[in-house]
Order: sequence, then C-alpha cells, then structure tokens
Amino acid sequence: MNALSSNIWMGEAGEALAMIRRGVTRLVDLRAEASPPGYAVPVEHFPLQDEMAGQHAMLSQAARRVAELAQRGEVVGVYCQAGNSRTAAVAALALVHGGTDLQDALRAVRQARPSAVPALSLREAMVDLADGWNQQGLRHEHLKLGDLVLHAVHRPGLGRRLVLLHGVYGSWTHWQSVLSELPGVDVWLLDMPGFGESDDWPGSFDHRRYTEMLAQAVRRVAGAGAVLGGYSFGAYLALALLDRYPDLAPAAILVSLAGRVGDASRHWRVEERRFPPHPLFDERLAVVEANLRAIHFGQPDNISRKAVYSTYHNIWRTRLGPRRMREARSSRVPPLAALSRVTKPLLMVWGEHDPYCQPQVGDWAAACRRVRPDMKTRIVPGAAHWVQEERPQEVGGLIRAFVDGVKVPTKEGEEDGL
Repeated sequence: MNALSSNIWMGEAGEALAMIRRGVTRLVDLRAEASPPGYAVPVEHFPLQDEMAGQHAMLSQAARRVAELAQRGEVVGVYCQAGNSRTAAVAALALVHGGTDLQDALRAVRQARPSAVPALSLREAMVDLADGWNQQGLRHEHLKLGDLVLHAVHRPGLGRRLVLLHGVYGSWTHWQSVLSELPGVDVWLLDMPGFGESDDWPGSFDHRRYTEMLAQAVRRVAGAGAVLGGYSFGAYLALALLDRYPDLAPAAILVSLAGRVGDASRHWRVEERRFPPHPLFDERLAVVEANLRAIHFGQPDNISRKAVYSTYHNIWRTRLGPRRMREARSSRVPPLAALSRVTKPLLMVWGEHDPYCQPQVGDWAAACRRVRPDMKTRIVPGAAHWVQEERPQEVGGLIRAFVDGVKVPTKEGEEDGL
C-alpha cells in the first residue's frame, strides 16, 4: 500500500486491514467482481471494471467521494483487486477534483505507487470527465433540508434558470446529454431523495410530503422565476408541484409524462427484465441493455455504452423504488386532474414509441391537449421513453426555445423575460 497524500492511501484488496492499522478511517472498494467484507471502519462500494467503456458516472462519483472525504479530514483507503488500474483512476481523479491537472495527477499517483496505471478504457473516461468538469463547469453541491441532504449539480449560466427533475431509477444524469444543447441557461439538476447521491427518503413514502420537500429544494437552488422541468416520474412531480404551488415556477417542461386513456382492454403492463439470482457483472449490464432496447430507446443503435453503464449505476444507487412508491398510490393526484388545474405555460414532449403512454402516444397526447389546448406539445418520431438521451439535440432545442419564450410577471400588468 502507498500514501498518495496524508489523507489518501492506495492499495490492493488484501491490504485493507493494513490500511486501517495505518490510520485509515474510511475505505473505498472499487471491485465490481466482489462485495466488500465488513471492517472496523465504514466501507463505500463503487463497482468498476478495468476494460469496459462508459463507466463515467461511477468513476466520477467515486473520485468526487474520495476527494470530499479527504477534504473533510477523513483518511481514505482506496483499493481494487490488484491496487493498480481502478485504484489509480479514482485516486488521480480525486486530485483533479481538487484542482490538479490530470497529467500531473497521474504522475503523482505513479510516483506514489509505480505499478498504478489506469486501463485504457478508464483512461479515456478520465479524459472525458476532466474535460467535462472544465468545459461544462459542473458544480456538485449538497443541500441540507431539515434532516435530509440532497445532491445537486449546477451548471452556471448568465441566462434563464432551469431546474430539472429525473425519473425513477435515475439521477441528475438522466439530463446530462441535453446540457450541451442549452448554452447560457443556468441549469440545476437535482438528485431527489432516495436516488443518486442524495439521502434516502425516511420511512413510508408520501407524495404530499415529498412534493413539500422538493418545493423547498427548488426555492433553495433557484428562488422564484426558474422554469421547472421533469422527465418521466420527474415530469409528474413537476406537474404536481405546479398544481400545489402555482407560484413556484412561471412555466414547466414535462418530458415523457406517462398515462393511459380509453378502453382498459388496450392497456398492458410494461414488463422489464429482472436480474437473475446472483448475477455476474456482465449479466447485469446485459439485462440493463435489454431493457433500454425494449422500452427506453426507439432505435437500438442510439444506445451508447455510457447510457448502459449510467443506467446500471442509477439502479444500483436507487433506494426509493416503485414498490415503496406504490404504498402511497392513494395520495397520488391523477395527471389529467393536475393538468386541468395548472394554468402556467407548458411544454410536453414524448417519444413516438413510448410504451408508458397507452394505447398509443398520440392517444395520450390528445387527451392532455383536450385538457390544456393552449400548451405546446411535440412527439419526437422514432424515439421512445428516454427521448432526451436518444435525441438530445432535438429535445434540447425544444427546451431552449420554450425557455427563451417564457415571460415572468414583474409588476402588475407587465411581463418580462427571465
């Protein structure tokens, strides 16, 4: 084992106990092929593989977590099976997160542990992440709301403000591909409670209390006047927020809001493949990719390895799943009822082949337009449920045009842009 700094140690899995004896107060296990055993100090698990493309989300989260723990004064022990490739990647990126140039960080890691060299796929992801952190200007922040701590990603901009909510089994990464299509927009991406890097939702799920907390979060990060947006479950929550708090936002963007209308005999249960018992890592990814093909993408060729891996990462981090939410179904307001009461400008976007809109997307869109004939709608040809990932340029363009056109009341009888 080797010390990268006074607060970061690197080693192999078999050296974890030795790290603890040297004063490590927190361990970070990077092995996808094994679950960490119990130790006398807390262990955080970020499963990575050496030769696999698209592991940006997990790699980024692991590195940022190591950097945050070290900055708080913890002594962190980072290890993978051999202590070379994955350990080197995360340790170097932790230095980058603190402001070190990537090449300087790699040299520091190699100097501390000569055998530590990231595999090619990890190295490529490291370059992407370092460039993205610099170019996109993403800031990861933590918001304390009562007893909960929420993770939020802020992409500062001089233009209009936009707060986006993700879907079930998701995180802020549900919107990541759209960011480059929103130049100048001041964007906040929230990890909702029970998802991503935010705290879990305590106890039984309740829609009313959940929207209360989300309203606090929106006000905290953006104040009044920010356009509110959501994808899938996040679209429903954005609609519910405007229904309950009409002054929370001047307008909303609802992407892939699900619903059923008409004859129930033409409805069906959307079935996702489940992980087999005790699956290998590659088997888990195969299940994720199969579900993306069947439900979330209309054109399978549009599925990237990054989309597969980020989806697996989001599933792995989800604690507030559909089963817990079903416990509170009685308190859920039907979407069309909420839509009928919301008077703010709306943009609704769906993919043409979204299976959660039944019997067909056109039927559900028509039902929504009957309730709100003045709102803007768009059905994206060839796409499915995760439409902003499959067609980021088109969806990003729709969002940008809508946000640019939103007017916010400033004085009685006057309107102005955000």
